[in-house]
Amino acid sequence: MSIGKTFAILFILQTFFIACSGNNSQNNQTSLNEGKVKSVEITIEGMSCMSCVANVKKTLSNMDGVKEVNVSLKDKNAQVKYDALIVTEEQLIDAINKLGYKAGKPKKLVE
Repeated sequence: MSIGKTFAILFILQTFFIACSGNNSQNNQTSLNEGKVKSVEITIEGMSCMSCVANVKKTLSNMDGVKEVNVSLKDKNAQVKYDALIVTEEQLIDAINKLGYKAGKPKKLVE
């Protein structure tokens, strides 16, 4: 067999294995987290500028299990989508309070 054919076969096999492993990983991730994601709105007292908004958003976004965060200075709240098996509402509130703001009781959002 020529060197060119050998490299072609190796390339095809490598591409196949990478593609298969990526698909399995993605499918497993989806099935493990299906139905566990919750959304809440948390009121936040003490935010006065866009730096405050960025600080809250960065802190919540960096927490394990948090999928999406939107923080509004105008509405004085954060809308958080999270995996309830990884992070709790209490942990979200504690993270906000540790920044020096006052988090209210989360309201569940309908998805």
